[in-house]
Amino acid sequence: MTDTVNTYTVKHIEKTLGISVSTVRKYALLLESHGYRISRNENNVRILYDADITVFRRLYEESTKGRTLDSVAMELATAQEETDIIKGNPPAPNDAALLRTLIEKVDTLTEKIDVMEASREEERRAFQMALRKYDEKYQEVIAMKEETAAAEDVKPVKASGKWWQRFKK
Repeated sequence: MTDTVNTYTVKHIEKTLGISVSTVRKYALLLESHGYRISRNENNVRILYDADITVFRRLYEESTKGRTLDSVAMELATAQEETDIIKGNPPAPNDAALLRTLIEKVDTLTEKIDVMEASREEERRAFQMALRKYDEKYQEVIAMKEETAAAEDVKPVKASGKWWQRFKK
């Protein structure tokens, strides 16, 4: 069974709460100024959920009791942040502005990864080149050792007598 998420427009809140569209927009701007996240679609139109309707209802009710809108909006925005942290809620999937920001961050990270891969490839090539040079030097040393060993296998003729006698022949 899949969970469905109900979404609403500003007009729906107008009908549900009995407040004007301009008041709903005013409340939305006030909430957003305190950090409350209201989702928006790709056309930057507000998309509201059941939880948002509850927040707008509470904002309206508290304002009719004489509390300032600003203080109530600050409380509600703080409560949303705390609830999101506790629940570990990701942002709403249709929050277009947030999605654009995330896409930009992904693009930036992708570019950085590409630069790192290019750098790693250069380092790999430099390492292979150094390894080849080391291998060449190693082969030279081995060849020199073989030549030395071969030369040591030839036993010198022992000279008899005094050293100057070797030159008389």
